[in-house]
Order: sequence, then structure tokens, then C-alpha cells
Amino acid sequence: MTCWSAFACIHAIFFTCVIIVVAEESTSASKVVSVTLTTEWQLTLSPSHHTGHRFSKATSSLLEAAEFFADEGDDQYWAFVEDWNESGEKDCQGNVYEYLERRAASEETLKVFTSIPIVTFYGAMGTPCFGHFHALLKSASAQGQVHYVHRPVIMNAECARKGCIGLGTHVDTIGIDGNVGRLHVVGYGVELAVKNMEYKASDDSIMNDIGALLLAPIASESHDSLAFEVVKGFNFSRLNYRYPELNRELTSFRHYLVGKTAEDETLKIWDIKDLGLQATQRILLADDPFQMMMDISQNFPSLASSLSRLDLDSTICAEIENNQKHVSPGSLFMSINSEPIELDTVDIFTLADKITSEIREAARFRDIGLGSTAVRELLRLRIAPPGSELNFPRLNLFDSTTVPIISFNKNIESDRNYAHWSPDIMQLMRHSQLGQVPPVRRNMFNVILILNLGQSNSWRLVDALHEYTRAGVPLRLAYVLVDDSEGDTVKELWNPTSFLTDFAEFEEKEELDINFPRGLSLGTVIGRAGNLILRRFGGEAQVDFVNEVANARGVMFPGNHFIPAVKSKVTWSLVQKAFTRIFIQWYSKVDSVDSDDLVAPDMTKVHSLIDAHVANILSLAGATESEPGAYLSEAKALIADKGVAAPSALVNGIYFTLDDAERLGAEMEQVVMHFVQQEANSIAEAVLSGVLSNEILDKYPGGIFGWLHRTAVAKNTPFIVDNVKYPPTYVEMRPPQDNSEGLLAYIENCDVKASKGNTLWVVADAGTRKGMDLIASACECAARTRADGESTNSRVAVLHPPGVVATHRARAVALVSRWKTGYYCGNYSTFLSEILSSDAPETIKSALSALGMEQYASDSGMDDEELNTLLEQQGNFVASLIGMDANDSSESGTDSIVIANGRVIQIPTGYHMDADDFALLISKESSARGATVRNILESHSPVIPVSSSFNIFDQYMIACSLVAIRQTKSVSRSQVRTLESLESKHSAVIVQGDGVVVMDAVLDPLSKEAQRIAPLFYVLRDALFPHISIRIILNPRRELMEIPIKSYFRYAAPNPSLDAIPRVHFSQLPHHQTLTAHLDVPEAWLVTTVVATYDLDNLKLSDLPEEQDTMDAEYRIEALLVTGYCSESGAKDPPRGTQLILGDAGTVVMSNLGYFQLPAAPGVFELSLRPGRSADMYVFAEHVESTNSDVLLTVKEEHSARDVTYSSVEIIVSSWQGMTTQISLQRRPGMEREDVLPIHRGKDKDGGLWNKIISKWRNAKRSRLETINVFSVASGHLYERFLKIMMLSVRRNTNNPVKFWFIKNWLSPQFKDILPHIAAKYGFEYELVTYKWPTWLHKQTEKQRIIWAYKLLFLDVLFPLTLNKVIFVDADQVVRSNLKELWEMDLRGAPYAYTPFCDNNPEMEGYRFWKHGFWQTHLAGKPYHISALYVVDLETFRHTAAGDKLRLIYETLSKDPSSLANLDQDLPNYAQHQVPIFTLPQQWLWCESWCGNDTKTAAKTIDLCNNPMTKEPKLIGAARIVEEWTSLDEEVRSFTKQLEEHLLADKYVFTPPVRALS
Repeated sequence: MTCWSAFACIHAIFFTCVIIVVAEESTSASKVVSVTLTTEWQLTLSPSHHTGHRFSKATSSLLEAAEFFADEGDDQYWAFVEDWNESGEKDCQGNVYEYLERRAASEETLKVFTSIPIVTFYGAMGTPCFGHFHALLKSASAQGQVHYVHRPVIMNAECARKGCIGLGTHVDTIGIDGNVGRLHVVGYGVELAVKNMEYKASDDSIMNDIGALLLAPIASESHDSLAFEVVKGFNFSRLNYRYPELNRELTSFRHYLVGKTAEDETLKIWDIKDLGLQATQRILLADDPFQMMMDISQNFPSLASSLSRLDLDSTICAEIENNQKHVSPGSLFMSINSEPIELDTVDIFTLADKITSEIREAARFRDIGLGSTAVRELLRLRIAPPGSELNFPRLNLFDSTTVPIISFNKNIESDRNYAHWSPDIMQLMRHSQLGQVPPVRRNMFNVILILNLGQSNSWRLVDALHEYTRAGVPLRLAYVLVDDSEGDTVKELWNPTSFLTDFAEFEEKEELDINFPRGLSLGTVIGRAGNLILRRFGGEAQVDFVNEVANARGVMFPGNHFIPAVKSKVTWSLVQKAFTRIFIQWYSKVDSVDSDDLVAPDMTKVHSLIDAHVANILSLAGATESEPGAYLSEAKALIADKGVAAPSALVNGIYFTLDDAERLGAEMEQVVMHFVQQEANSIAEAVLSGVLSNEILDKYPGGIFGWLHRTAVAKNTPFIVDNVKYPPTYVEMRPPQDNSEGLLAYIENCDVKASKGNTLWVVADAGTRKGMDLIASACECAARTRADGESTNSRVAVLHPPGVVATHRARAVALVSRWKTGYYCGNYSTFLSEILSSDAPETIKSALSALGMEQYASDSGMDDEELNTLLEQQGNFVASLIGMDANDSSESGTDSIVIANGRVIQIPTGYHMDADDFALLISKESSARGATVRNILESHSPVIPVSSSFNIFDQYMIACSLVAIRQTKSVSRSQVRTLESLESKHSAVIVQGDGVVVMDAVLDPLSKEAQRIAPLFYVLRDALFPHISIRIILNPRRELMEIPIKSYFRYAAPNPSLDAIPRVHFSQLPHHQTLTAHLDVPEAWLVTTVVATYDLDNLKLSDLPEEQDTMDAEYRIEALLVTGYCSESGAKDPPRGTQLILGDAGTVVMSNLGYFQLPAAPGVFELSLRPGRSADMYVFAEHVESTNSDVLLTVKEEHSARDVTYSSVEIIVSSWQGMTTQISLQRRPGMEREDVLPIHRGKDKDGGLWNKIISKWRNAKRSRLETINVFSVASGHLYERFLKIMMLSVRRNTNNPVKFWFIKNWLSPQFKDILPHIAAKYGFEYELVTYKWPTWLHKQTEKQRIIWAYKLLFLDVLFPLTLNKVIFVDADQVVRSNLKELWEMDLRGAPYAYTPFCDNNPEMEGYRFWKHGFWQTHLAGKPYHISALYVVDLETFRHTAAGDKLRLIYETLSKDPSSLANLDQDLPNYAQHQVPIFTLPQQWLWCESWCGNDTKTAAKTIDLCNNPMTKEPKLIGAARIVEEWTSLDEEVRSFTKQLEEHLLADKYVFTPPVRALS
């Protein structure tokens, strides 16, 4: 028997959110806003799409409990189904909770049969009609007759609805539309923001005769509304305690005082500046800080005045000030067990899933005998930050073969220039200037640079390090100079000033052509010359030679604060002069030393020698036929053998490449100095902890250089080290439950008492030479010792590959591996060497005899059958471990796998992995986590379970692999900030529990994030304490200049009572301020309004008439999002423009990260490529990975490239969080050079005359029939009123068919309902579109700025690819001309066209900000355009990736709150240099604010721009400015009124007509 998640089969798609704004009786001082969120499903039943049976759309708490056990495992689920004892609706909640507590960790096991018929039973446990069917199916399943699948749903039968199954279904509740039985949803927030009414933007409709809607008033907050202590001098907490019978009256009085405070008092700047500190103090001193944090953050506009009068506590302020030396004021972050949580997207579902996951992972650690303290420490192990040493190998390139090739330029310990420095490393403890390297006379900072100096930009690194050494930084430098003459792919360093070097490059080319032989690269001759200097005179001479060349370059650009200096390129002439000078200089030094004579050398002889060397350097003969060429070849061979490449660097052996530096967002010289400073800190820490002292260094082989390289490995192996190109995968290295037969037997070093903290499982066929080499290398590594004399602390188990026939030699290795180490310690390597040379039986017998195993040397000594069984079991174990078919021997690479502390390494074909590679692998995994895990376990003395067959080393192994898997699965790869440096005695809210989950946060209590997260902390504390610990360090902003929070907020958190209806309440709202409503929902929810009697953009409680006590609105969650990231196999860039389909929905893949999103319902879907160019070019790759491990993705293969059924990916959406996935596409054969986007038609604009004539004729013919697409956006009743007028004006003046496109996010329900009727009357098409703001794009929080952003940021993905052009027209615009003219205008290859701001209204000259300052400089003569009207050539827009460019520019600028003040205008104007704008003729847009009246008559459109000087409301100015506006308005309002009265009267109550304009 098995279980399928209840959510995916019983949850329907549509959900509804209901906002109820309640005005209490006129005698009450407060009005209340109440919000509930419900699902669309109810008692009305519908037949199943698949079976025809009728299911209820309702779910219940009992079924949610079943889903919890399904997540725990099949065994726990069936135990719950079997043992549930129906209580007949009596104490249902208690029974559910009791069972959850009792059975959550059940260990029962039931066998699952998969090769028998599947019978799916739909029903709910505990009901009378369930038991009989379940008993029959259980019996059949136990007998192997069927595979029993249970899908828990509520059926449409009376017996299926009795008892506890109804708990939480809310079947007795009635919604606004009269339907019953909706599931009420939690996990969302509602914001009522105080609206800026500088420009009056509301529709002044009469607020009486609205009609009656019979909804009872709803009470105020569910929590204690009198918890806030003092308002206007009244301590309501104490008054309520003394007079509990007056609670209602006190609450009303308090609400009155708070509301009056919010409306009547305006805070001065000196009242505002300390509000952050005052709010923090009030929270910290409260009896319930969590409740107080909620009250303050969610009601701040009403409480600000009271808080401003609070006297500050110096102790609290001092601690906050001290903490803000480590974190910036107002900064925010949060973590659960040290894994970062994104505060701007966190919701209750994310937190619940994460906490559940942490508890389940803790159980896995406890299974191996670890206590709670050790488990907590393991769960809190942090991922190493990207720039730390843990992500880079430490290599030692020095051995007997490398000494001549690598030589440092100085020895600081013996150099007389540093004689005045002290060798005492205690100097590291002294305070020095920030970033200054301490002057200690030891070889502490050793830098090796591996460069191809033929690359011009490599010299920037040389220049930078030369400047550091000249400034006194004690760097020891060594160069390994190579070239790319043999086809090495050496990456050119990026130069931000390359545009300055183009002219110099042209000038120098002539000199290169004259003096430099063709057929050689500059890198080759510099490499030869530099290596010759090195081998003759040493490292100091080589560094002098390189610096001589560097200093000889001329300065082309001196540089400034923004751009570094630019020097001319290196030429052979400069190299030759430097070579000659350095050779003479050092020849004289060396010759005088060798001859012990002061006589000057014979310069004629020296020059002859130089000429001979120059001839060899410039020789076109083979690389090894000349001395310089041989030296260069040896240097290249060295770095190839060590696994390093150019350009790269090593700082005390820490190896990194140019690619690594770019991933860190830094230049190579910056990374070098970063590691220099990091090494200084590491040495200081070692000295401080007593690990290192002068005495230790004086005795250590190699001194401090040897100590720094004590853990270094001999080589670098990219597939082990490079986690970007070779992402690591991990498995849980848990031994089989019964290892008594010796399935795993370990080969260890001779010290049987040594700790074996590293475990290697080598999957290799000992019957092959390749397998034996791998086994021998692993064993050699385990037996060796490090440079510091310590062993590698490793053990090796050899496992036979799955599906491989056992050979005589494989059986011999298996046999020997199972003998105790003491019998053949020291001889095992000899045994391997002997049988490695030959697999003949005689050789194996001889090797066994040499080990003292004579009894097995005879033919009858080895039990082949027993060993074959053992090897087969090993293969099965490996197959189950890595996830493959044990009987499939065709799997490639399964005979060359190494698993080290959980990490799976599949060795590349043809690569010989030697002992150095194994040492590197062990070192990397040990430094990443292994050593830390071992220290934690050793410090807490774990207990081995009595029933376990594993030992302490197995605990190390399992714990390491579990931690590695955990860190790999981590959603966030960022490094959480440590809070250890922050004080929390006086400035933190702490709840200390004894569980394994620890939540840490640094929070500004007056932030939008605090509004959202405070209620979550409150709920988690009450629900999970003491199983959870919470620490919130408050970090307020100081010296505030404005009110930090200008909105009221409530969060619908889970209610402890499963049968309670969740809702949120607003009280304490000001009556005369205008509020705008905004729903804060999880990222995966697509929400829209369905019913809203009042304008949600302009809510004003004082507008409610006396006889009307209710405002109501209904929201609906239309879909859950499937989001993902699409890549192309073998390509660097995502397949942008590719169209994907999920059900009836389609989307386009962005270039930004390959992002895509699609709407879906809970259930199973197929994600496919859209038929056409996308499906013709691509198929899904073989492996499809999901970022959610709980989501199943299955690639469906197609039978032929032309099959009608396209390749698809099966996706299961089974979570309120939707789904996030990663997919990979590969091109079809023959499509390697094709572009999925159509060819940009601008490329053909210069075709022949005949083509132009034909094209013009076709365009003329098409234009008579072509539909003109108009795009607009509106929010609020006023702008919807304008929008109707705009649509009518377009239809009156445009003869072509018109289709309007509207963003549906902010349209009111009334507008959406009457839109089909308006479209039918005036003859146009329309479509509503939406796109959810991507999580990776910097978010806007103000509603108006969000609307502005939607006008521009998603143009390439908002519309279907079949739409090639669209015209944006502002809602408050009146069109006076035929849009066909604008539609057919040639944009000259630009992706869009805008109208520039008018310049002929002199009264506004002072407001034209683009004529001076930043904008004047940035525009560089280009016009500043207005965003009220623009044409978008979508084909060009997509083909030129304009949307991706705009999003990148936006992402950079938007993080500065002072930039993009007018987002929809500033962004395209700022981006003109990257995304060109075609400037439309001025007459296409006229507005009174900026244009003179003399040009009004020629205007093709008139826009009601805001006037920053007069601030005249638009509704007043419209009739005055636009002559035809009144008649258009009356016409659309008359038609709207008819619709309201006759067609939609039963559905809505509408706002009556606006007052007549004077």
C-alpha cells in the first residue's frame, strides 16, 4: 500500500479572498475592517474530470493530518488510517492533536508491491462507508493481489460527511455570494496604506443610496486590543485589569483616542528622529514583546505621536549603538539554524516547511546516537562564504622537480632590507590600521602568479602587485610564465578601459610587424625570455625583468577616481631592451660572485651571449630545440601536471583563477590582497589560541612557509575542486542495516587506534586494469602521511560495480579486504602491486601466500560462490545508493565512482585518479565540513545505539554525508551573517527553548518586513515553544527624517482552533484619511478582485453614509505559479524567447536567468514546448532537475523528431507555494545555428528597390485589415472612468479594428464585468493579461511605483509572441487622431518610440529637471521623453533583448531609493544609450502642464498630466482642457448606468453617478 498527497487530488484551483469593511453603529467611535480569505470550493459538488464520480471541493483538518503523515512516510500514513478512532464529532481537535503527537515518529514498516494492479480508493478515513472498502483492499494488498492506493477526499454521500471529517471545512459559513462550505485560507497579509493626496486622484462619487448588504458588524482584533499600555495618559492595560466588565467601552474609548491622535497631530521633524529607538524601547520593556512588536509595526501611523513622547533609556541606546558598529542601522536578516531566509518573500508556508524539514533532519542525526546538543550544532553548520579559503584548494607546488621552475624574488627572513623587522609573530596581536599587513620578518605571504604575459591586461595584475611591494607590503613573488602557443585556451582579463587602447593598438601594429617574426606569439617570447632569466639568475632576476618591461610602457591615460590608468601595450622592442638590461645587470652580479673578482665582465662576450639567447628566443624551431624553449615547455608541463592554468594565482598555496575572481565580482589583484589579509588573520587567530608560537615555527620544517602549507595537497583536479563547472552531488553514506556478512570492509593504515574521520567507498572492478589502478591509488592515499607527520585519517572500502561479472582477481581483492589489518599491515600495497601486473591465477596465489593467507592460495581455498554473492550484493547496494538499475550493465561510468564523506565523484573517461587526487578530495571535503563535524561529535561523546551495527567512524561518515546533503539542498547559497558579535542583553527579544530549531533575526521594528514577520514570530512562539528558540535583535534606524511606516497592516495567521474561521481585523483606523488596499500574498499566488463595491484605491471610512454600515470586497486567487529557470545544454546563454505551455497557459523564457512562469492549479500537468519554432528547435534534455525535492519531474520521450506529441515534462503542483523547477533544453539535429526568435526585419530594410515596392504594397494591403493593439493600465475608479473615455476616443478616430490589452491586477470587478458589454457596443476586442513580479527582481513596495514598473519591465513576456506591436496609451488620455498613422510609423530599428516633453510653456521652466544637473549630463543632448504614449515594436524589443537590458538597469538603479523617482519615465530615458528610443513627432502628445496653447490645435492626443505647480485635480481640469471630454464622459457613464440597472443589478451594488461638474 502507498499514499498519494491529499492536496494534489482534492484541492481545486480557485480561491477567494473576502475583504469586509464594517462601519459600526454611529455611536461607536471606531470603524473596523475585516478580511477573510476563502477557497472557491464549497458543498456544491462537481463530477471528477477522470472518473465521473462527484467529489466535494471541501477539505478538512483531518485530511490535512493525513497529508502530514503521508509526508512522514507510507508506513506512518497507513498507521494513521488504520488506527484512527472516530469520535463522532466529539473533541475532534483533541483527538487529532493527540494522534499527531503519539504517532509522528512511528517506525512500523509495510512492504510495497509495485508489479501488481493498482486500485485507487477515494474516500475519507473514519467514516462508516470507508471501513468496509478499506478492509477488503487491505486484505487484497496483503495477499499481493493489488497495489492499494488511497486518495483521501470527501465524497458526496451522507455517510462520508459524519464525524470528525467535517472539522475545519466550515460547511456552515455563508459567503458574500450566498455559497456555503468554503475553505478559509491563512497565510496572507492586508495593507491599508495612507494615500498621498497631493494630486486628488479619487472619483468624487456621491456616497449615499448605495443599497443594503446584510452583513453583521464584526468584532475587533482577536488578540487583546488593550495590550498597548498608554494612550494620551490612559493606561488601558491597567484599567482593563481593574474594570474587566467595561472592556468594550474601554476598547472603544482607546480606539477613539488613537484615531484622533493619528488624524489631529502632525509630528515635527524633532519628534520623528528618535521614533525607531522609542519603538524599540517600548517593545523591549513590554510584558509581551511579541505582541507589542505587532501592535507598533501594524498600527504605527496611529501610535507615532504617543511613541514620540517616550524618554529614551541610555542602556538600551548604548547597546544598540554598539551593535550598529557591526551591522548597519536598519539592516535586516533572518535565519533558521543559520540558513538565510529571505525576509521580503517569507510566509507561513515557507516557515512551516522549513521547520518541519529541520525537525525531520534532526531525527536522522538522532538515529545514529547523537544527542540534542550535537544535533543543534550540526544543523547550524554554515555554508562557507564564496570568498573563503574553504572554497579554494591549498596547493603546494614545491617538490624536488619544481624548485628550478618556481623561485621567489626574496627571502624576507634573510633579506637585509627587512633586518629592522622583528620575527616575533606576537606582533600580529597589535592593533594596526584597517587592512594593513603587519611587519613580521617571516615568509608569511607567498604569492605565485601563473600568467601569459602576451595578454595585455595581465600586466594590470603585475602593476598592482608591484605597487604593493613598493609600498612596503612584504609579499614574496614568483612568476610561472607560460604561453598559449599550443592551443591552450587562456582567458583574456577584462579591461574596463579597453576603448582607450584601440588607437594605440593600431599605432603599435607597424612596429610589431617590422621587428617581430610572424608565427610567434608575444606570450611565447616573453615566456621564453622570462624562464631563461629565471633558470640562469633566479626568481629575483625574473621579477626584475617583468617589472622592467612593465615600467617601460608609456602612459596613455593617467586615470582618475573612476577609471584606472591605462598604459600602452607591450611590444617585442620593450621586451628585448628589458631582457638585455636585466641580463647584463644580473650577469655582472653572478659573474662577480662566482669568480670572486671585481673585474668587470667582458661586455663583448656578454652581448654575444645575449644575441645568441635572443636568436633562440625568436626561433621558430620546435619548443625543445633551444634552451629558452625547453625552459618554457618545462614550466607548461609543470602547471599541467599540477592541474593549474593561466591566468591564476596562489597565495600561500590558496589557488584561484580569473573565473573565480569574476564570480566574486573582483579583480585578481583584489582577490590576492583579500587572501593576504585573510592569511594574516588566520595566523593571528592561531597565535591567540596557542596553536602557533615562535618556538613551533623555529622548529617546523620550512618554517612558517612549511606550517602554512601543512595541509596543502600536491595538485589541483578541476572535477574535484571546481564546484561551478562540476556541481557536487552527495548521498547518505549509511551502511546496510545488516553488515554482518562484511558487505563493507575497510582497508586502513597501520595505526589501528587512529581516528578514521574520512571514509572512501571506491566502486571499481578489480578485474580490470583501470579498476585496480583506482583501488591502488585509494589505498596508497589512506596509507600515506601528510607533510606535518599526521596520517590522512582515512579508510577505504572497495565495492564491486553493479551489473559487472565478478573475476578471479575481483574475488581475491574482496577476500583480502575482509581480513583484519594486523595480518598483513604494510604488505597490502605489495599485494596490490603484484596482482596489478597480472590477473593470472598463479599471480594471485603468489600474492595471497605473501600475505600469509596460504590456506586461500589453493584452488579450493576461495569459495567462489560465496564471494560472487558478496560482490553481487555490493553491486545492488551501490545501485540503490546512486539510483540505478542493478541489472543494467550498460550504465556508463558506474565502474569508476568514488564516494568520499558522502560526495559522489564520477571519474571522467580516460582520467587516471592517483593518490594525490584522493588526497585533494579528502582535504577538500574535510576542510569543507568533515573536520568540523568530527570535532562536534568528539566533543559531545555520541552514544552508539545498541541495535546498531556501526561504530564511531560510521557515525562520522553518516553525519558528514547528512550535513553535506543538507548544505547542498539549501535553497539559499548566501552566507548568513553571524550574530555572535552582537550584544543581546538589552536590545533583543529572546525565547529560549530546548528544541533543535533556532530562529535568529536582526529586525528594524519600524519596517515593512517587521509588519509581515512579527505576527509569524508571534504564532510560532505560541504554537511551538519550547520546541523552538527565537532571538530577535532589534536594529532600528536612527535620526529618522520622515515617518518610516505609512500604512496599517494585518496578517492572517493560523488559528490554534482548527474549526475557527481565520480572518484579520483592522481597528484604530483614521476616519478622514484616504487609504489604499493592497494584498500581500505568497509569491506563488495570482490574486485578483472579484467584487468590490467601493474603490479599493481610495477607501475613506468617513464617506460611509449613516444608513450604510458595510463595505465589502472579494478577492480571488486565480492560480498557483509554476516558475523556473530554463537552460540550454552546452550553451552559456538561456534559450530566450522559447515558448513553453502548461495546460492552456503559455509563456516566454527570459534572457535574465532563463526565468519563466506559468499559472496552474493543484494537480498533475505536462510542461511542453509550444508547437512551432520552439518545438521545432528544441526537445527537453534527458535530465530535468527540480529545486523542490518533493516535486516529481518525468521527461516523456518522443518517438521521432517529427512526432505530433512533443516532448514534455510531467509536473505535480501540490503545495500552496506553487512550484519552482529547473529545466534543460537541447537543440534538435540541424538546428545548432538557428535562433528561436524570428529574424529581425530591420535587417532587410536596405533591400533592393523592387523589394521595397513589394513590401510597401503588402503593408498597405495589410494595414486595411490589420488590428491595432492598444495597451493600458488603470487602478481605482477614477482612472477606470478615464480609461473608458480613452477607449471611446480611440474607436471614434481609428478605422482599423482595435484590440485593447489591460493588466488585470488592479482593475475593479465592476470594470471587468462591464468591459464585455462596452466592447460589444463600440466594436473592439480586449484581453486581460498579468505577470507576477519575479522574486529575483528588486521589488517596489509602493502601489503606484509597482504600476509604473508594469508599464515597462515585462513587455517582452506580458503579451503572446504572436503580437508584434502594441501602442501604450495612458488611461487619462484622449485620442484625437487615427492611431493607424502611429501604428505604421517606421521606428528606424528602435524597439520603442516615445514623444519628448514639450518645451514651449515658459511657466514650467523651473520644473524641467532634465535640463540641468545629472540628467543634462547623462542625456548628452538626447531628449527626455514622456511615458504617457509610446509605441513598442515587440519583435525588435524581443530580438534585441531590450526587456532583459531594462531589467538589468532597473535592478542596478532601483536599490537606490533616490533614483528612478518617476520610474516609468526615468528608466527608458536613462537607458537610451543601451536601449535606443525613436523620438515621435511632438504633436503626438500635448498636455497643458508642459506645452504651450499655440500647439494644442495640432495635438493628436491630449494627456491630463499632473501639474506640479497648480496641483489641479484631474477630474476638474479634464472638462476645461479637453473640449470633447464632457460628451465622451456622459456617453460612457450613461451606458454604464444602463448596465448597472438592467444587467448586473443582482450581482453588485454600484456607486451612483458623480456630481455634475460646475
